[in-house]
Amino acid sequence: MLLKVIFGLLLLCIDAFAGEQCLVGDHWVESHHRRAYVRYDAVPVRSTTVNGHCRKTPRGYETWHSRLSNGRPGIWGYTREKSKKWSVEETERFLSAISVLPDKLAHLKGVFVYRMKASKDLANPATSNGRDIVLYDLAFQHKDSLSQIISHELSHIVYRKTGVVDLDRFKRLAGWKQLSKGSSVYTATKRKIFIQEDSRASIPEDFSNHLEHYLFKNDSLKAESPYAYKWIQKEFGLKFKFQEEGK
Repeated sequence: MLLKVIFGLLLLCIDAFAGEQCLVGDHWVESHHRRAYVRYDAVPVRSTTVNGHCRKTPRGYETWHSRLSNGRPGIWGYTREKSKKWSVEETERFLSAISVLPDKLAHLKGVFVYRMKASKDLANPATSNGRDIVLYDLAFQHKDSLSQIISHELSHIVYRKTGVVDLDRFKRLAGWKQLSKGSSVYTATKRKIFIQEDSRASIPEDFSNHLEHYLFKNDSLKAESPYAYKWIQKEFGLKFKFQEEGK
């Protein structure tokens, strides 16, 4: 047991020393096992053992590395959900995933990202309280890319930031109608096509699905929701697209 502790401390010392040798613009990545996953551009990546190395620091690293938090958000109603610590693999996966998202999402201020084991809704890979994001184990095992999952949760936060976008226009163009004049209740009972089944649940969910699909399923969104598609294009601009990974 003592030998294992000594060996572990020795590895930490080696990693710390190696990290100091990285050039400006790089950061040290400790040795770890990387599971297979799908990149933002649908390219599959094989599982492998990653040796400790200096890696080019991805876009947004300085901002988001400091926002990866252990524990749970200050406001979190799901008391039975268990928190966990970020692993090296998950940290690197997250930083790569968010580095390719457009500035309108990747530059949101004050957003912290937490790790938890599983959602109370077992099929849910991630969730947001409108201010912070939680990623569950499933987010790192999901058929969709981590970038896609993150983009959806960040879109929820964009929706909550009053005045950031013209939400009234989005509601109209996406097919949501006021129940009566001046009412705060909207319905989409006459809408024939929903880009995802859970878009029926609420306007915020529909909004987040629209932004997610604009980035990851662009052609199908253009065909299924053309008016809202044009609204996103105008409201978010031509730069609302993937950025070159790591730049």
